[in-house]
Amino acid sequence: MKRAFILILVTIACINLSAQKSIKYNPVGKWEFEAPSAPEGYTAGFVDIIIANGKDSVTMSFTGKDYKYPAEDIKFEKDSLKFFVSVDGTDVTFKSRFEQLDTMSGVALTNGGAVPFLLIRQKNESNSKK
Repeated sequence: MKRAFILILVTIACINLSAQKSIKYNPVGKWEFEAPSAPEGYTAGFVDIIIANGKDSVTMSFTGKDYKYPAEDIKFEKDSLKFFVSVDGTDVTFKSRFEQLDTMSGVALTNGGAVPFLLIRQKNESNSKK
């Protein structure tokens, strides 16, 4: 009887530990990005992400520019996001990974090399007023 009780306690502890590690990341929303080592004019802006059954959408905009660049080949798995954007004639592949629920870091890959960037989720005004 004592063995069964200990076995049940160990099983419950293992389930609790595994549940704590399975954080569900959600990339949906508006993200501000910073890429200090990117070329001038491309160091900051916003990324809008929508992930919905077959209708995934990512668009980028840069501070000081009105145009929104649509992404292609969008892939989100567990804690990483990857997409492709053609920015003013330059092909760029963005790869990022969640660091926290509202922070992702990554790298933008171009033919000129890799540029690190940081994404920070913007808070909804409706959420901040509560």
